[in-house]
Amino acid sequence: MSARVGTLPIAAQQLTAIAKALTADARVIVMDEPSATLGESELEAVFAVIRSLTAEGRSVIFISHRMDEVMDIGDRATVLRDGRAVGVYDLASTRPDELVAAMIGEAGGELVGATDRAAPRASRC
Repeated sequence: MSARVGTLPIAAQQLTAIAKALTADARVIVMDEPSATLGESELEAVFAVIRSLTAEGRSVIFISHRMDEVMDIGDRATVLRDGRAVGVYDLASTRPDELVAAMIGEAGGELVGATDRAAPRASRC
């Protein structure tokens, strides 16, 4: 069966874009809110692909506001607020509420500034 990508459902278009990046042998793949258009089974398939890619040494930048996805798939998170990086977090030692506090600019009632909590390192996400 063949079809123009533009005629496919949004989820199929998203998966097609990922496949296109893979055939181009991309070393860095950016996924901006992929779960916004994917169902649970499709998202699990994407996560499996991400894990495979990172096992091959490729990098995936996964942009999401859904903390459960970020914590599930990522190694490291960079929080951006007002166009600036306000913190880089090692997800193995960070709680989701810490990320949310950095996103909204509060931590224990104090404004959160730039932080070097975790030095940048090679990561899956």
